[in-house]
Amino acid sequence: MAEAVTLRIQGVPATVLYAGPAPGLEGSDQINAIIPPELAGLGSVNVRVRANNRDSNTVTIRLGGQVPDARAADITAGQTVNGTLTVDDQVQAGSSGNTFFFDAYKFSTTAANTPIAVDLRSTAFDAAALLYRLDGTQLTLIAADDESGSYGSRPADNNHNAMLMTVIQNPGNYVIFVTSSDFEPNGIGNYSVRLVNATITPLTYGQTVSGTVANTDLQNSVGVYYDMYSFNGTQGDRQSIRLTSTAFDSFLILLRNDGDPYLVADDNGAGGNDALIDPTHGNNGINGQPLSSLPRTGTYIIVATPFEANRTGNYNLTLNRLTGLTGEPEPTNAWNQLFRAPSREIRSLRVVGGDAGRERLDSRADAFIMDGSILAANISKSKNPADFKIVGEVLSVEPIACMLRKDDPAFKKAVDDSIVRQIKDGSLAKLYDRWFMQPIPPANVKVGLPLSAATKEAWEHPNDKPMESYEVK
Repeated sequence: MAEAVTLRIQGVPATVLYAGPAPGLEGSDQINAIIPPELAGLGSVNVRVRANNRDSNTVTIRLGGQVPDARAADITAGQTVNGTLTVDDQVQAGSSGNTFFFDAYKFSTTAANTPIAVDLRSTAFDAAALLYRLDGTQLTLIAADDESGSYGSRPADNNHNAMLMTVIQNPGNYVIFVTSSDFEPNGIGNYSVRLVNATITPLTYGQTVSGTVANTDLQNSVGVYYDMYSFNGTQGDRQSIRLTSTAFDSFLILLRNDGDPYLVADDNGAGGNDALIDPTHGNNGINGQPLSSLPRTGTYIIVATPFEANRTGNYNLTLNRLTGLTGEPEPTNAWNQLFRAPSREIRSLRVVGGDAGRERLDSRADAFIMDGSILAANISKSKNPADFKIVGEVLSVEPIACMLRKDDPAFKKAVDDSIVRQIKDGSLAKLYDRWFMQPIPPANVKVGLPLSAATKEAWEHPNDKPMESYEVK
């Protein structure tokens, strides 16, 4: 008697009929697989099942056959759709072997250079919005975002929304995929998605514009209003973007037109409450890496916004191309290889008939090595600090010391005595707590780096040991 066993193949339920030894095949098992249509075209998988207290042999199953038509609902500009991702939804396969459930929404544009925004929100999963151009049965990825819906001062638990902002270059048919991010494969739950005919004002180098953040502007999930601008840049360009305002704490974000991830952001680089993105200044780029030049030729998006929720007011925005700077441009391949949009392929999708074209979104870096305190600071200033964690064993230890003249023992003694006094009376611990464990004005960002055992040991035993004494054995 055959026994039906349900298992999951790449996250999708499938049924296997296990019938025991097949007639005439001593020691072999007979496996009949019922494969859901969502898995068609995903290639071969190895299946091993257990039934009647017996393990089957490992059997290779080819996931082939016809691909089902994608279910894509219509959406229009200004419309908000409430939906739910479930395990019964359509499936995308990630290049890492993960799967992602998705709902699809289609719309059309009739004019070239049409600016749009896709506002995707969910409290159930880490949301990602993918935008494809549809040519007959061919899908081509043109933009993606998995976290831009949560810029600004925000509660830590409200950072899983997407805000895809792009200028659609050509009229035609387009499909929005509502799905989960690479950080949460197989994410399911309720969501809302809104398609907006956004206002993205074109800029040119050397231009200064005056604008107003108003309560009628696009507003993200944490209440921050967006004004958006675009410009055409050339690979290797070194640009300066300055946002000044007396009405609010200025915040700047620079994006490629294809969306996620952001290239660089800045809160107060111009001093006070003014923001500046400039290669000579060094900003909070991807994973803390500065942006010295534009990584490719194409359209870029500038987001000019208050850092705080529900703030409005006037501002000035200036875009310049810098000349006469020395140094090599930012290597394009570094950006292409390390910092990319969510990683997945469309391998099991047909929209009208026939096989869909495959479009790959490449992966991000999984880890980054840097000084622990700098890592903690970069994490605290990232869009989603909860997504990062400092892990692994210490690779090297370097002392932090005061440098002073060698031939001034009296001054050295005064410095030593001051340090010892601050250790004993608790002043040094209070300073550490203030700058590493408490919110730092004006943005109230908290580094969150507890005092290490090595630092405690150094405070208990102040010394003049050379750097070599601190090498990790």
